[in-house]
Amino acid sequence: MIEFAGWWVIIQLFGLAALPITLRACAWLPDRGYAFSKTVGLLLVSYLLWTGASTGLLVNDSGGILFALLLVGLISGFILLKQDRVDARTQWGAFWQHNRGQILTVEILFLLAFAGWTLVRAFSPDKILPAGGEKYMEIAFLNGVLNSPHFPPLDPWMAGFAISYYYFGYVMMGVMTALSGAAPGVGFDLYDALLFALTAVNAYGVAANLVRKSGGSQPATTRAGLMGALFVGGLGNLVGLFEGLRSSRALPEGFFTWLNIPDLAAASQNGSFYPGRGWWWWRASRVLIDLNLRGEPVAYQPIDEFPFFSFLLGDNHPHKLALPFVLLAIGLALNLFSRAAAPAAENKPVSQRIAGWRSWFSWLLARRSQAALFL
Repeated sequence: MIEFAGWWVIIQLFGLAALPITLRACAWLPDRGYAFSKTVGLLLVSYLLWTGASTGLLVNDSGGILFALLLVGLISGFILLKQDRVDARTQWGAFWQHNRGQILTVEILFLLAFAGWTLVRAFSPDKILPAGGEKYMEIAFLNGVLNSPHFPPLDPWMAGFAISYYYFGYVMMGVMTALSGAAPGVGFDLYDALLFALTAVNAYGVAANLVRKSGGSQPATTRAGLMGALFVGGLGNLVGLFEGLRSSRALPEGFFTWLNIPDLAAASQNGSFYPGRGWWWWRASRVLIDLNLRGEPVAYQPIDEFPFFSFLLGDNHPHKLALPFVLLAIGLALNLFSRAAAPAAENKPVSQRIAGWRSWFSWLLARRSQAALFL
């Protein structure tokens, strides 16, 4: 509970430090990107730390992280200073008045998702896949980041060498773990919960802004946002249903042969809808079958994991570490599209200089969110 509270406070500080940057960069979204502010804060603090520790200007420790956070705050302060005080108070007041429902919804959704998935991880840290998956490698990378004063981080297997892998996602995990003082194993599971919460609120932000841009009402916007969070972060395919139908003998054998999900037709049946313990749940991530030109299955079949499977599995692999930033990139693309599609009059309430700053920040955040997927 103490670690969870500490992480919640840290990510809130990151979000607040980056809020003026986010509002400026996403000025053409109805909520001005508020839903993305925590992800933007984590991204910018981690990127500044990574840049500083890669060039030798910063040390990868709590002091370096706090200095990076201070830099983000100074950039936000500079943005605020560029505004006239009276105009700034008017704009912030109008922003709260028009978006308070969305702001409160985002904060409640984030808290519930973060707390709820923290409980899942706390009560089942090893029940999904005991001592397996790719967790050994991922925790080794996290420890490599935590124990490296500069970047690239030290390879935990080859002394004197750097990690030969894209590792920026583990830098962000390390930022949260080091600043909170949590043990690496605890930080590993808490970061899984944090990713789940950030994915939920970012999906909410994309869906809600799309509906609101199209003229949807406040209730419709909220419903769309919550559905976006549910469909992206909480739902998957129907294999779980078919597993239960197979186990309970509710459908004939021929149906499962026709369905052609690998190994499902040969799965055991216990007469209960719940298949019980074992690896039956793994099939949900391997439902596609590629065939060659002769109609025969190819040697290596595609992996089709969906977000909820990855969160439940608990492996913090890069494809999962990237999820909130993929959604941030989509939100930034929607922002730039909205700016290009806006009538000229909507781009004139602010000075040309301010409009230029908005474009620059939008471009910069888009580039950094794209880079976060590959570093």
